[in-house]
Amino acid sequence: MAALDRYMTGRGQATDGILRRLTRLARPAAVALIGFATSAMAGDPSVLSTVGPVPSVVTYSRPLATPPLFTYAAYEVMVTNNSTNTLNNVRLVGSTSVVGDSAQSAPYVASIGLGCVTTTDVNTIECSIGQLRGSGVGTSSFVVIFQAPPAGTSVDFAWSLYYSEGSNDSGAHLDTNAGTASVGLGTPIATEVKTYVPPGGGTFFTGSTGVATATDQWTTTVNVPTPTKAEVVESTLPSTCAPDLLTCEASTLSIPGTFPQLTIWLRRDASTIAKGAKISSAKISYTGSEPPPIPGLYPYDVLPCTDTTYGPLPQPGIPCIKGRTEFTKKTAPTPDWVGDWQFEIWAKTNGKYTQ
Repeated sequence: MAALDRYMTGRGQATDGILRRLTRLARPAAVALIGFATSAMAGDPSVLSTVGPVPSVVTYSRPLATPPLFTYAAYEVMVTNNSTNTLNNVRLVGSTSVVGDSAQSAPYVASIGLGCVTTTDVNTIECSIGQLRGSGVGTSSFVVIFQAPPAGTSVDFAWSLYYSEGSNDSGAHLDTNAGTASVGLGTPIATEVKTYVPPGGGTFFTGSTGVATATDQWTTTVNVPTPTKAEVVESTLPSTCAPDLLTCEASTLSIPGTFPQLTIWLRRDASTIAKGAKISSAKISYTGSEPPPIPGLYPYDVLPCTDTTYGPLPQPGIPCIKGRTEFTKKTAPTPDWVGDWQFEIWAKTNGKYTQ
C-alpha cells in the first residue's frame, strides 16, 4: 500500500478512496485463494492476495463515435506476506476476457504503483513484484488498467500470483494463489458515465456525443487530469430552478480526490430555455461532496473565476465559471448546437451542479 500511496501523492492526487478500498480488500474474508492443477503448488494461506474491480461497473467505450469515448476497467491488487518466510520471485500474471461477446477484447493500458508488461498478447500481463519479507512486513499494492470494450456484459481478469518461499527455494517449484475479478459493463448512455481514469488523465462525457439535443437536453463533459475512478450521474429535478428555464437539471460528479484542476462543461439544449432568457444572468448552483470550506456556503451560486470574494478561484469546495457560451448559427459547430448554452466550470473537487 505504501508504494501506491507514494505514487499517487507524488502527483498531488488524494488517494483516500483507493486506499480505503485496498484496506477492505486486504481483509481475510475477501481473500480469493483458489489453487489449480499445474506444476505449481497451492499457496501458503498466510500469503494474502486480493484483486478487486474499481469501479465495479464502467461505461462501454465508443471508439467509432464522433467524438470517440474511451473508458477503462481497473483492478486493485494487494499482496501481503503474513508467513514467516521471505517470498522470492513474486509476480502476478493475468489476462482479461470479455464475457457476453467473445469477439471483443480489453487490452492492457497502464499500471499504477508497479511496472507491468504485456506477454503473449495485449490482454495478458505480468507484474514483477520481486521479494516480499515475512511477518506482514512485505506488502505490494498496485492498480492495473484495461480499455473497456464497446460490447459485452463484463470484463473478467483471471490472475495468478506466483512465488517461492524461503532462502533455499530459488524457484525450482512455485506456490500459487489465483482468482478472477470482474468489472461489469454498461450504463445508461444519456445520463451516466463511469470509468477509471488512466495515468495522463482523460475526458469523459454523458450522452452519445456530449452535445445537448431536444431528446438529450442536458449533458456533462469532464476532463480529469490524474488517475482515479470517475462517475458522472445526471438527473432531472421535478420543478424548474429558474423562471427562464423550462427544466431543472443536475450533474453529480463522484471523482475522489483534490485536483490541480477539473474542467467541466455543462450544456443545456435550446428547447429547455425560455424565450428571451439571457445566459449572462443564468446561475449554476453547487453543493460539494464534503462539508463547505466556509460554514453555510452551500448551496453556492458559482461565481466567475475572476471574482475574489473567497480569494483566488477555484479552491477546494469552491468552483468557478470560466466561461459562458450561447451558440449561434455562426458559432455552432453543428446545427444541434444552435441556441444551446454552455458553461465551462473550473474546480478542484467534485460535487453536484444544478441549473
